[in-house]
Amino acid sequence: MAKLHSKPYPGEWDFKAGEDIDTWCKRTEALLNAIPETMRFPVADGYATYAVVSRSPLVLQHVPFGDAWRIPEAHIRGLRLKDVELTLKREHAFTSLFAMRGSAS
Repeated sequence: MAKLHSKPYPGEWDFKAGEDIDTWCKRTEALLNAIPETMRFPVADGYATYAVVSRSPLVLQHVPFGDAWRIPEAHIRGLRLKDVELTLKREHAFTSLFAMRGSAS
């Protein structure tokens, strides 16, 4: 069973004064890409993003990216390491598939 880290994942996720949307998108995308393992859960019109900060014990940490959606803590408590590993494998395969298509052009 997973646990939720008590604090959000560190980083400057909010808009900075005077920052335009393109700069914010590039900056926060770089922050997100620097996290070794992330999981996304569909919520409303976007995703709730969590970093896998520990596998034993299984600990997820909320990443306040974009709209900073969250999933219910009960959902997190119900996740098993096997669930996390399968989700990460699917996300990696999906990303790799589109990265390969983009390089073929």
